[in-house]
Amino acid sequence: MQAEFDDSQWARVAGKPLIPQGESYALHAGITETDGNSPALALLCVRGRFGVVDPAGVRDLKLHLSYRGGVIVYVNGAEVGRANLPKDASGPEALADDYPKEAFLKSNGSPEITLAHKYKADPEKEVMDAFAARTRTTEITIPAKTLRKGVNVLAIEIHRAPYLPAVSDWAIGKKMNFNQLNSFVWSTCGLVDLALKSASPGALTPNLTRPKGIQVWNSQPMQPDQDLDYGDPFEPLRPIKLVGTRNGVCSGKVVVGNDQPIKALKAVITDLTGAKGGGTIPAAAIKIRYAIPTGEEPIADDHYPAQADLLDGLAETPPAVVAVAAKAKGAWSFGAVCPVWVTVAVPEKAAPGDYEGKLTLIAEGLKSVDVPVQLKVCKWLAPPPSEFRTVVDLIQSPETVAMQYNVPIWSEQHFKLLEKSLERAGYVGSWTLHIPLICHANIGNEQSMIRWIKKPDGSYKYDFTVLDKYLDLAEKHMGKPRAIALIVWDVFLGFDGFDGEASGKFQHNSNLEKGAKPSDVPVSLLDEATGKITMITVGKYNEAGKANWKTLVDQLLERLKKRGLEKTIHLGHSYDFCAPDDIVTFWNDLLPGVHYFRYGHYDYPTFGKTPSGVSDFRVTLMGNLMFTLQPAYGWKKQTFSMPFIRLFSERKSGSHWHSDPHVTIPTSMFRIIGECCINSPLRGFGRMGLDYWPVQPDEKGVKNMVSIQGRYPGSSWRQTDEMIQSIVPPGPEGALSSSKLEMMREGLQETEARIFLEDVLTDPAKKAKLSAALAARAQAVLDARVHVLQHYLGAPSVAGFNSKREVYGFWHPGGMYLPRLTAIFQQWFMESGWQQRSEDLFNVAGEVAATGVK
Repeated sequence: MQAEFDDSQWARVAGKPLIPQGESYALHAGITETDGNSPALALLCVRGRFGVVDPAGVRDLKLHLSYRGGVIVYVNGAEVGRANLPKDASGPEALADDYPKEAFLKSNGSPEITLAHKYKADPEKEVMDAFAARTRTTEITIPAKTLRKGVNVLAIEIHRAPYLPAVSDWAIGKKMNFNQLNSFVWSTCGLVDLALKSASPGALTPNLTRPKGIQVWNSQPMQPDQDLDYGDPFEPLRPIKLVGTRNGVCSGKVVVGNDQPIKALKAVITDLTGAKGGGTIPAAAIKIRYAIPTGEEPIADDHYPAQADLLDGLAETPPAVVAVAAKAKGAWSFGAVCPVWVTVAVPEKAAPGDYEGKLTLIAEGLKSVDVPVQLKVCKWLAPPPSEFRTVVDLIQSPETVAMQYNVPIWSEQHFKLLEKSLERAGYVGSWTLHIPLICHANIGNEQSMIRWIKKPDGSYKYDFTVLDKYLDLAEKHMGKPRAIALIVWDVFLGFDGFDGEASGKFQHNSNLEKGAKPSDVPVSLLDEATGKITMITVGKYNEAGKANWKTLVDQLLERLKKRGLEKTIHLGHSYDFCAPDDIVTFWNDLLPGVHYFRYGHYDYPTFGKTPSGVSDFRVTLMGNLMFTLQPAYGWKKQTFSMPFIRLFSERKSGSHWHSDPHVTIPTSMFRIIGECCINSPLRGFGRMGLDYWPVQPDEKGVKNMVSIQGRYPGSSWRQTDEMIQSIVPPGPEGALSSSKLEMMREGLQETEARIFLEDVLTDPAKKAKLSAALAARAQAVLDARVHVLQHYLGAPSVAGFNSKREVYGFWHPGGMYLPRLTAIFQQWFMESGWQQRSEDLFNVAGEVAATGVK
C-alpha cells in the first residue's frame, strides 16, 4: 500500500480490473461461464495513481466503491477507511463479513444461480435478489492530510467473504468438481466499480485519459498489449529486466504510444556488458521487433469501450507509420500503440552474471528515450530446440500459406514463404511433420504431397519433388523431424465406428451418415507435359490397388532412409472414428510394424480393431492435464500421449463448426503448458495449428473468417476440428514470430531444465553424485514450481469443493478452454515472481550439471 512500493511486476489492467460485469455470457454443453472470476480468489490488491497539484486545495475527496467481500482503502500507505471487514481484521487471510444466505441459495436450497438465469426473459425474483445482494457499496472520505503534492497512490485491499456451508454440503452431495462448480459458484472477492471524486477537480490530475504526445511505458512479456492501451502518466519508466540462461533466449519489452500517429519509429540496442569485466553479449545476438495487431484477447473483451486488437505479431522491420486506432466513439481517447520487443539469444559461452545495456527509442517528434536493459545470465546450458525432450506437435499448413499470400501452390514463391513457417516451428523444437498422401484429409489439403503420373501402359510413376523440397526446408530449420505422419486415411474412405464400436454411438459429420458408400482413394495427378494438377481416385485400399501403393511406399522409404527418417514415420490420422480392419491390414502389409498417429477425445491405444493397428502417438482431448501435487514424470513415458486444447468459442460455416480464428488464449498458458504436461502423465502437447490462418469466407461470405482444417464435408471431425489454429501470424513475407511463440520457447527451456533435474533426482546412481544439500535445494525449486502451476490451473480446494485435488486447468472436463475463467490466474501468474523462479531453476540446474552428472 506504500506509495514508494515497486509494483513494476504487477499486471496492468485497463478498465474493469477483474470482474467483467457486462451482460455477455456463454453456454456450452450445460456449462455456464460465470462473471469472469473464480471462487479460488481470496485476496485482491489493486493500486492506482493520481496527481495532486495542491493538497491544501483539495476539498471533499471521496472514493465510491462497489465490490464483493470486504475492503480496506489506503492513500499513500495510510488507511483511510474500511467496509464489511472487522476493525481488527488484518493479514491476507482475514475474512469479510458474512453474506446473507439469500445471496447463495434459492428457496429450495439449491445454489444454481447463474447469469443464464439472470438474463432470461422472465428472471425469478429470488435470482435477481441474489445478484443484488452480492454487490456491496461504500463511500469513503479521503482526508486532505494524507495527500502529497505530485504523485499519490490509492491502494485497495479486497478480502473474500466466507462461503455458506450449505453450498459446500450441496456440492459434495452432488459430487461436483471444481470446474463444474465454476458454472455457478460466484466469487465473494472482487472489485466491481470505483470512482474517486472531488468538489475541486482542478486540484487533481486523473490518470483516466491518454496523455498528449508520445509516451513510453513498461510491459512484461506475458502482459497482453492492445491497440487501445496507454501508459499511466504517473508511472516511472523502469529498466527492461531479463532472465536467461546460456544457449537460451529471453524477451522483454516496452510500449510506445501517442495520441497522434507514430512516425519513423526505430529502436537501437547496444551491446550488453557484464559487471566487473564479465564479458559482452554483442548487439548482433539481440533481436529488436515491433508488435503489430494480429487478433483479439478474449479476456480483454469487457475492459475497453470498443473491440481491442491484440498486438502480438513481432515484425523485424519497424512500421513506417503506426496509425491511431479507428474505433467507436466514446469517452476513451484512442491513439497509436506499438510494443517494442527485445529478445536476447544468450551465447553458449556467456559467463553467468549480470549484464547491462541500453535500448534507444527514436521517432518523429520524440526526443530520444533511453531504456536501461538488465540481463541476468544463469549457469545452466540449455539444449537446442531440436533436442528438447518435451513433445511439441505444431501442424504446419502449406496450403493455408499459399492461400494467404495468393501464390501458386508449390511454386518458388510458395516455398520461400513456407520457409518462414518451418523456421518458426523449429524455434520451439516441434517434433512433427504432417505429409498427406491423399487429398481432402482433415488437415484441409486439396492436394497430396506426392503426385501420381500416369504412364502409357496405365500404371503409375510418382513425383516426389514437392516432398523432397519440403523435407529439405524442414531439416534446415527444425533439424530431423522426430515424428512424420503419413496421412493415408480419413473417414470418407470408410470407418469402423468409435474405436471399433458401433458408428452410431457418437455423432459424426461425414457424408457417410447420409448413406453414401466409402469413396475411392483421392490423390493428385500430375500432367508432366503441362504441369497441371488434377485430383483422381485410384480405387480402394485392396489387393487390386496394392501394387501401385507398394511401389510408392518403397520409393518413399528409400528417400526417407537416405535422410535417416525411416523410423520416424507413423500412419494417420484417425480420431474418434477409426479405420476399418481391412484398411489397417492393407497398410500393415505395406509398412509392417509402423504405428499410427491419432487425434481424438479419448486416449485409446488403437487405430482400429485390428490389434496390429497400434497408435503410439496420441493427442487427446478428454482427461487433459490431470495435474497433481505429486509429479507423474510424463517425459519418462514410452508412448506419446499428449493433450490438445479445444477452444470454447466456435464459428459455424455451412454445416461445419470451426474454432473462432479471432479467439486466442492467454500468453501465459503458452509459457506453462510444457511443464504442466510433463508434470502429469503426458509427454508434451499437440494438435495445435502453427499457421492455420483464416483464409476462407464464412457462411455469410465474409472473407478471411474460417481456416481450412475440416473444410471438406467428408473429413470434418466436428468438435475435434476446434484446435488452436495458429500461434504465429502472417507478415509481409511469411509467418512472423509472436508473443505466444516466444513464451512457448521460454517455457520449454524451463521444462527442459526441469526434466534434466528430475532425470538426476529420480536416478539413485546419478543423485548419489550430488551433495545432500544440493539435491534438497534442487527438489525444493521443483516443488515450488509445482505449487505455482497448481494455483495457476485453479487447484486450490474451496470449501471442500475439490476433495480429490485434481485439476482440469482452465478447461472444463470436456476439454474446452473457457477464456473468462482464466483472467484471474493469468494476472496472478504474471505477479507471482516468475522471473525469480526461472533464475532459481536455471542456476540450480547449472550447479547440478557442474558436478558432471548427465
